[in-house]
Order: sequence, then C-alpha cells, then structure tokens
Amino acid sequence: MTVDDLVYVGPSVPQVFGAFGNTFSYHKLSLQVNLLFKFGHFFRRHSVNYGSLYSAGAAAAHADFSQRWQKPGDEQHTQVPSMVYPAVSARDRFYAGSEALIDRGDHIRLQYIRMSYDFRNFQVFGQATNLGLLWKANNIGLDPEAVSRNSMPAPTQYSVGIRTQFSANK
Repeated sequence: MTVDDLVYVGPSVPQVFGAFGNTFSYHKLSLQVNLLFKFGHFFRRHSVNYGSLYSAGAAAAHADFSQRWQKPGDEQHTQVPSMVYPAVSARDRFYAGSEALIDRGDHIRLQYIRMSYDFRNFQVFGQATNLGLLWKANNIGLDPEAVSRNSMPAPTQYSVGIRTQFSANK
C-alpha cells in the first residue's frame, strides 16, 4: 500500500452547524424547543476485530460479525471480511482503516425542551435535554457524535425547578 492508495472522503469536523430555537407562549405557559444540526462531515465507525474476538471471546463481539463474508458470492452483499484463524492483526487494521467504515455524520438533534408556567412571583419549570436524533444521514442507526467520541450517546436528562426573583423595597 502506498500514499497513492489513500482516499480522501471528507472532513471529520462539521462544515455547517448551528441551532434553531423557538419559544411558544400562551398566557402564562411557555414551551421552548431547541434543535441542533451538523452537516458536511464524516465519521469512522467501528466493526468486527477478529484478533480481539479470539482473545476476549464474546465480550469483543460486534454486530457486523453476522454480516461477514462466509461463502463464495457473499462479496456481492457485504464488505465485512471473512473470519480466519489464526487472526491476522494487519488484516484487522487494514479493514478498520478502510473507507468501507466511513459514513456521513450529518444529523439533526432535539437538544432540549423546556416548559414553564409563571405565577405572580415565581416560575415552575420542567426540562428534558439530550432527547436524541430526529434525523441522521447514515442508515445504520448510529449516533455520529457518540461514535466519534467512542462512547455511548449522551443520556437523556430531566429536571424540574422553581425560579423566583426577590426585590428590595425602598
């Protein structure tokens, strides 16, 4: 393999990003919604690693294992390499670095929803954050931000509270 064999797919950092937010109010009730978007980037997903599978067993299993090449003709519908024994670490690294594991990272996320009600001197509110993806460009069901951080998606969080203002009388 030489440097001429390298393929540039695109940036790993979003080229277009931002957020849309709006507040809807009716009398003393308010609803705030915030959407986050990121477009124009790619991410590398993880896949099966046969060396890890042999050494750690089922703990290193990956969903792509069931999609691996097993018999002649499978190459027509899969890019996951066959399982060989003994495992060849260079083969695993080659596949892990291949463009077969590159996907679009474009997505739209529901960042938070906040509902509040105003009383005379205080406000009661409830908020939910990290509500998940509304749309993603990849069709494999992965959250691009979680994959690029090599972690689980951010957990959904709920909070409730009371906000008040005190004023000094003169």
